[in-house]
Parts: sequence; C-alpha cells; structure tokens
Amino acid sequence: EEDLIVIYLPFEQMEEVEALVARFRTVRFRIYSREVEQPHARGHLEYRPISRDGFLEDLCRCAGVICNSGFSLVGEALHLGRKVLTKPLQGQLEQSSNALALQQLGLGQVMGRLDPEAVAAWLEVPPIAPQRYPDVIRHVVPWIERGEWDNRDALVARIWSEAAHSPCPPR
Repeated sequence: EEDLIVIYLPFEQMEEVEALVARFRTVRFRIYSREVEQPHARGHLEYRPISRDGFLEDLCRCAGVICNSGFSLVGEALHLGRKVLTKPLQGQLEQSSNALALQQLGLGQVMGRLDPEAVAAWLEVPPIAPQRYPDVIRHVVPWIERGEWDNRDALVARIWSEAAHSPCPPR
C-alpha cells in the first residue's frame, strides 16, 4: 500500500511520535506500541499493539518504515525494498554505526531527533530496490565442516543464489 508507513519507535513517548507525523494527513501511519491494547485509529494515525504476524504483514505491504537504528528491523525493511527513516538511540554505538552505514550506502535517512522536517523530506524520497542478503552462516558452517577450502567459488555461488528470495508475496 503506497500510502502506509509503519512506525515502531518503542523508546519514544507516544505523544512525541504522534507530533512527529500529525501534520502529514494524506499519509496513513500505523504506529506499533506496547502502550496500545486494542487496534484503533484517529484520523490518519492507526494504532496497533505489538503483534509479530500483524507487523510482518504490514511490513510486507507498507511503503516505508520509521524506526530506531537497530539491525533487525532495518535489515528486514531493506531486504523488502522499503525505504527507512531511522532515529538512532542516543548512547548506543551499534545504532549510531548502523545509521552511519545507512547514510553512507544511500539506503536510508537518519534523524538525530524526532523531526517533522526530516519526515517531510523522507516522504518525498522514492522507494529503494530490495537489498537481498543471503543467509551466509547456513552455508559456511557445513562448508567448513566438510573442509572444502579449495572450492570457494562454489560456496559463493551457492550463497548468492538464494539472495533473490523474499518472504512477502509479490505486490
């Protein structure tokens, strides 16, 4: 759905998240939070309780994700070709590193604070191509166990052959 943006900012106050996106009335924002007990909506803001299945469905259908700069969600969004706007958690080196990598690779935008101007600019960014990263460990461990040191090319080909698969149904 072109106009659906998923928001998962679990370390931010709900009022601040609402203020971040309140003015963008032509865009539907689905906010996932531990503070939400039942799904409901207020205008263009839709609220959902934490739900793995519901969240994954929305991730497959949305145009973009606003989240912190943790590896898992950002990686899933990039894998699916969803544009990403992140706010790294202050004092978290991993989050700062992930945010810097996103910027340097041109795969996402970063805001240092909850900034409606950053959201406005990000909403204008076109979608990204899916970034297909294979499950390397699943191949490397058996390769090491078999001692196939001279057969690196076959290993690399096998690993990258699975990079094109997506967990979501085609749009």
